[in-house]
Amino acid sequence: QVYPGYLADSLIWIVELYSASSTYPLSAHYQIAGADRSYFRHAGTALVNSKTGRMMIVADPNPDPVAVAWRVKYPEIYRAGRPDILDALTPNPTGTVTINPPRRASSASDSAFRHEVARLYSRMRQALQAGDLKAFGFAYDSLGILIGRD
Repeated sequence: QVYPGYLADSLIWIVELYSASSTYPLSAHYQIAGADRSYFRHAGTALVNSKTGRMMIVADPNPDPVAVAWRVKYPEIYRAGRPDILDALTPNPTGTVTINPPRRASSASDSAFRHEVARLYSRMRQALQAGDLKAFGFAYDSLGILIGRD
């Protein structure tokens, strides 16, 4: 099943992924998801951004050998690190941070503007390095408001 979730104000489609086989040796057979299966394990969660179509996979913390093989073959689509992004998803969109941009009437306010842009950019980089997409989203939205592109 595909179900919606939100990361800040972005709609993310969520799909649970499974390793499955109908020919796993020496195992019992069951009807799972409308088909005969002898092997069925959770492999991860796919997250698809509804606006950009970009996809990432958050691997199961205890992957089976089939899921490990897929991760080795296609490492670029797997999210590195812990599955903390799943904790950041919400059932409803959340608002963005609202800040009042400094006025650009003097060199003092130009300096304040540059300082605030640099601070928000630094927060975005730190959030990306930590894998904290929620913090990145808030800093990104704040930067957009600051430069007038909200």
